[in-house]
Parts: sequence; C-alpha cells; structure tokens
Amino acid sequence: MIAGGATLAIRDALAPDREFIVGTLLPSAWGLLRGVRRQDWARHSERLEEYVCSQTVRVCCLQDDPAVIIGWAAATGDRSLLYVYVKRDFRGHGIGKALRLAVTDGPEET
Repeated sequence: MIAGGATLAIRDALAPDREFIVGTLLPSAWGLLRGVRRQDWARHSERLEEYVCSQTVRVCCLQDDPAVIIGWAAATGDRSLLYVYVKRDFRGHGIGKALRLAVTDGPEET
C-alpha cells in the first residue's frame, strides 16, 4: 500500500502497456544517446523499443485498476537489469526496488 491507501500489484507487461513503456523509455534514452544524429534517432529508437519490449518486462499497477501503470522494469533473459522507471509522484516507496526484484530475482527458468 502507498500514500492514499492504494494497493499496488506487479504483473507481466501486456501489449496495451507498450505505449506507456516506450513513452517513458525514449525520453531518457535520448539523453543517453547524445551522440546520435537526429536523422538517425528514429532508426535507433525503433531498435531500442523492439529490444526492450522483447525482454522480460513487468509493470507495477493499481491492483483495483491494472490499466493504471505506476512504473515498469525490464531485464534480459539472464536477468541483467536493463531499465527501471517509476512515476515521479510514486518514487521513494520501494516500488523501483520491487520492480527490480521482480525482473531479476524471479524463479529459475528451465
């Protein structure tokens, strides 16, 4: 539970979540990829989007309304963390840590 009494849940990302995930990933990626020319940005951002969305992605959402996303995290198949995002108003409540653990410390794959 967080301030305001909302109960949160962590679930696998779904296709409708992609817009939110990409919308929060790409602005920060632009800062990381400063050397990329603007005319090349579309190509690089599409590759980044495809790569991240093809990995293990989990979202934190309101338990009563799973379409309301609070944050998300992505990790590679070997559980290396790629990215964690939490909406500014929800930071400082351990959500980022919970998301990180959800994508990096899950059950062993066989």
